[in-house]
Amino acid sequence: MKTLTTSLLWAALAAASLTACQKEQQNLPEPVAQDGNARGLNPLTQMGNARIQGQLDSTIAFGNSNPALNLKLVSYSFRARLDKAADVAAAKARILDAGSVIPVYNRAEDALKANRTPSFELLTLQESTAASKQNTTAIGTVADARTGISSYLDKMVQPGQGQAELVWERNGKRFTSLCLYNEKGLIYDNILANVFTIDNQLKSAAAGEQAKVTASAFTATVLSFDIKWVWGGQRGHITVKHSILYESGRITTNSGTATAWMSVGSADARQRRYVLRNTYAQLTWAYGWATPTGSFSFSYDGSPVKISASVSGVGSKGQGEGIHTIYL
Repeated sequence: MKTLTTSLLWAALAAASLTACQKEQQNLPEPVAQDGNARGLNPLTQMGNARIQGQLDSTIAFGNSNPALNLKLVSYSFRARLDKAADVAAAKARILDAGSVIPVYNRAEDALKANRTPSFELLTLQESTAASKQNTTAIGTVADARTGISSYLDKMVQPGQGQAELVWERNGKRFTSLCLYNEKGLIYDNILANVFTIDNQLKSAAAGEQAKVTASAFTATVLSFDIKWVWGGQRGHITVKHSILYESGRITTNSGTATAWMSVGSADARQRRYVLRNTYAQLTWAYGWATPTGSFSFSYDGSPVKISASVSGVGSKGQGEGIHTIYL
């Protein structure tokens, strides 16, 4: 009997201890906000934030030293996670506030054609809306940046995701942005999602360059470049290739391939056989890409049909088009 009583007592004490631990875990306080150089978060939270921390630290290490951007991430601090629908709504409202800052590119296509990262200015959403309404001639024009951002956030943001406050500096002036993320890293931030760099794998070749055939089956790479995050990681890639077959001194087949992808945004590339002759073949091609604040579209005209690309909206975007020739 004494043994049974002792066993029951120990069981009761163990149950009480387990209940206390569970309550303690359920009522753990939110971590105190820390800047990017402080690591005061508890180990479990650190593990969940590791991906975004790496992206933000890399932005400070690499993006801050890029003279083409002229933009510095000064610090960042973690905020409470989005626990419920009301938190999600508040985060969206903060990002879509008329005073929120967003990068706006002017004549970005010219810089991209010259294999340079284009320059941008920083405007509030209210200012960028006014700017986009002045440019309504492009096909697929986005009415304003807030429309594109709102649509994207509606699809991507949900309870359970994290948020961080980012402090930026440009030309001696500081401003903040709200960064939303999950275990894979960035979901959206007005600055991080709309600033980019370009890494062209064909720096020594022009997109319309002619290529001399040296074999019966020949493929030329028309263009191949990475769209990169401000922290240096690959964000997207676009490739167009042109292939022919020739036999008995004449070209018999003319074809191409085009691939494109981009995260936190969209990208596409098109190609079509343009001209096929005995001694030369031509491929018409075009590509477009844009972040959630911009858009692109393709059009076809002429005989033979030529492909063109148009971009519109604010934020990051790019397009290109041309005709590639392979000759015997």
